[in-house]
Amino acid sequence: MNEPRRPVTTVNTAVEIIDALVGSPDQTLSEISQQVGLAESTTHRHLATLVQNDLVVRDEDTYRLSFRFLDIGTQSQHQHPLYTAGREYIDSLADETGERVWLATCENGFSVSLYWASDRNPLHQHSRIGTRHHLHMSSPGKAMLAELSDEEVRSIIEKHGLPPQTEDTITDEEQLFGELDEIRERGYATSRNETVEGMSAVAVSVSDEVSGILGAIGIGCSTSRMTEDRQKRFVSRLLETADEMAIRTRFS
Repeated sequence: MNEPRRPVTTVNTAVEIIDALVGSPDQTLSEISQQVGLAESTTHRHLATLVQNDLVVRDEDTYRLSFRFLDIGTQSQHQHPLYTAGREYIDSLADETGERVWLATCENGFSVSLYWASDRNPLHQHSRIGTRHHLHMSSPGKAMLAELSDEEVRSIIEKHGLPPQTEDTITDEEQLFGELDEIRERGYATSRNETVEGMSAVAVSVSDEVSGILGAIGIGCSTSRMTEDRQKRFVSRLLETADEMAIRTRFS
């Protein structure tokens, strides 16, 4: 989507305040005004409006986001066809493999975590539903990128860049395109210490001819446990599951 020619300043300011509270809850008026670079009187008016609309809660001298965002996010999650069709499959794969299994979709050039399941201890960056990552940083993200044309991939790179998450994250455009060609040929994506140090994963896209790309599913484990045999088994199950999920989305 193109940038608006005349963005609404008040909306931008409200978003900046919300982002500030996401990063550090329970902030004072003074702390928030410093983060957004506005006078306290101006910041207070914006905060009062957000409080009036139940988006921010004031607790004495501090402010925090309200749980209305949880309600909004949960509704968005449950309305996504891939979540509706895929949650049970993710649970089943997690039980079967004993590893972490993720369901992700693509939005505005980012990979967004829709759902995950595992009996293992969660990894912070992956355990929170709604977490956004650059697509080139993870196997689900690369699986989704591989479904796009080179022109679409370049557009995403131009807008969001190729920042590193770890020392092993791909940050070179030519290297990324080379890997995307390999993914298209073999039908699955891999990552090794690219999102989290010490963790490897495999993923496949979920798509159909009617809806196009819906998202991706991936299985991750410690790099030491991702043997060649395990990876082959994971890929086989992921491909089977992706086909079943794509069919199910048509009837969800």
